[in-house]
Amino acid sequence: MKKILAFAAVAAIGSAMAVESANIVGYNTQDKSGKQYVSLSPAFMSTGASATFKLSDIVLDGGDASSDTLQVLESTKASVSATYVYVSKAQALEWGDASYEGWYNTTMDTPMDDVSFTSGAAFLGNFTTKTVKPTYAGQVVDGSVEIDCTGKQYVMFGNPLPRALTLAEIVLDGGDASSDTVQVLEPTKASVSATYVYVSKAQAIEWGDASYQGWYNAAMDTSMNDVEVGIGDAFLGNFTTKSVKITFPTAL
Repeated sequence: MKKILAFAAVAAIGSAMAVESANIVGYNTQDKSGKQYVSLSPAFMSTGASATFKLSDIVLDGGDASSDTLQVLESTKASVSATYVYVSKAQALEWGDASYEGWYNTTMDTPMDDVSFTSGAAFLGNFTTKTVKPTYAGQVVDGSVEIDCTGKQYVMFGNPLPRALTLAEIVLDGGDASSDTVQVLEPTKASVSATYVYVSKAQAIEWGDASYQGWYNAAMDTSMNDVEVGIGDAFLGNFTTKSVKITFPTAL
């Protein structure tokens, strides 16, 4: 990454930044109070150049490791393939040892801090306390982010950048707007609250007009290009073609 004054670069989004660095670093805290099911994706990561993050880059304050979980969905049935819990600093001190702070498996006998994921990967939080505040910390991803979903139907993915986007900035190639959908999960029952489809450049040309390219509602009669995608916001992709590639723009 270019050496820049990082604080000035993202001060507008409320993330605290280091003053000058070869890598842009910072953090972003979000208040998810009142929400049980939260789709989230880290906006900062361990290594921006390799576009990877660890669970340790995510801090969950205000929750309870005995009841709040972070889930990974597998790609064939959208069922849960892995579940993690977080012991906050406050809870670790309550239990008598600050070193307990961190991520664990559900039986809390194995640390999971070093489990890594690629940029754009997302989770479904099941926060029964409804008092969780996630913080993402680390570097800003270097360059654009491509998520190859080849062979995968159900894909949790999210905004990996420390700024809000519009749907128009996210490109889906290789799919079919007639069958592939991107869903927003609502926070009370994890049911679908909104569904979007994407007409790729190739499909728009195939339909006779390149201007069709972009995001639409499920009925494909209303453009959704201007829908905002906030920092850390995530979706569930239902890609029946199993051939989709998702591209996010560069951070700055």
